[in-house]
Amino acid sequence: MLAAALAGALLLALAAGALARLPWQAVRASLDAQAWPLAQATIRSVSLSERSYMPAGGEGPARELVLDVAYTFEVDGVVHEGRRASFADRARSHDRRLRTLYSRLNFALVTGRAVAVAYDPEEPANAVLDTGFEWRDVTIDGGLGLAGGLLGLWLLLSPLRGARRPQ
Repeated sequence: MLAAALAGALLLALAAGALARLPWQAVRASLDAQAWPLAQATIRSVSLSERSYMPAGGEGPARELVLDVAYTFEVDGVVHEGRRASFADRARSHDRRLRTLYSRLNFALVTGRAVAVAYDPEEPANAVLDTGFEWRDVTIDGGLGLAGGLLGLWLLLSPLRGARRPQ
């Protein structure tokens, strides 16, 4: 019984660590941005590049996509310049979301069409072209963390369940 409780405590700690590493701030920003007002932006430049970097884990070099964009938009007669396309302008090299966003922005640049930009009404310079969020990774990691936490809690409390049973 003690081994189950120790295993449960360890599993609960690992689950808490996994849940703490989720991008809660980006989730919050994405949800807040859904209610921001919209303006029309003109794309000035856009590029999608693949860059190498050294991951913290010490493995060999990894590759990522980086979306760079510059656009202007007007709020209450004041022109602002934005540089953020989404809440995740960096992604794994095979990320389709970033490639699709690049294609859409590049089309707007070439054709001269305006695109919608969501901006923070209290700080209009804080703007983003795509308010969406990649929920798949967060859902999977969060689900695994939650399942691990529940299993850990169940194992941790298992000695108490055994102690309440009549002999």
